[in-house]
Amino acid sequence: MKPAGLAETAGCLAAGAKAFLLRAEALQGFGTDRDSFLKCFWGPTLAYPLYLIAMVQIDPMLSGNGAVPDFGWIAARTIGYVIAWIYWPVLLEVVCDRVGRPEAWVPLIVALVWTMLVPMLIQIVLILGVGPGSFLFGAPLLAVQIWMLVVHGWLLRQYLSTNLPLTIALVLGDFILSRFLHVIEESIARAAM
Repeated sequence: MKPAGLAETAGCLAAGAKAFLLRAEALQGFGTDRDSFLKCFWGPTLAYPLYLIAMVQIDPMLSGNGAVPDFGWIAARTIGYVIAWIYWPVLLEVVCDRVGRPEAWVPLIVALVWTMLVPMLIQIVLILGVGPGSFLFGAPLLAVQIWMLVVHGWLLRQYLSTNLPLTIALVLGDFILSRFLHVIEESIARAAM
């Protein structure tokens, strides 16, 4: 498998943007095979440097005072980033099996990764462009994060045909688990400074 090319990456990101707007036809723009699954993780890999820069920008210990993150801080952020992109696909494999839709796992993960990359990039643009501390930062950031939960549920229903209570439970479970992991990442990053 070779990495996703520029045109393929742009096409999948465009499909992710359409899916982020709940346009069902966008789901046809994602691959459903093993190569598509492996290639979808190139998006978060390419976005990682921007993520790291944004994390420096919003870290009160680093932003504005010219401090440079040390190896421990970078390692904590890197490990947290990798875990954030991997833990949910692993758990969703079990969910797909339990709801009787194991064939939906690869297409769901491909769509989920490309689609969730869009709000991550929007948040990075807000952090780097507007900056923390402004109403122009906080309100749009919160709106994007809330909409991410809606889109996440919509994707689960599209691919797994889950009922509403199960969809809400899965989305909230992912949200709670991601917050928990983020707290751990923050603690490790603080201890490393």
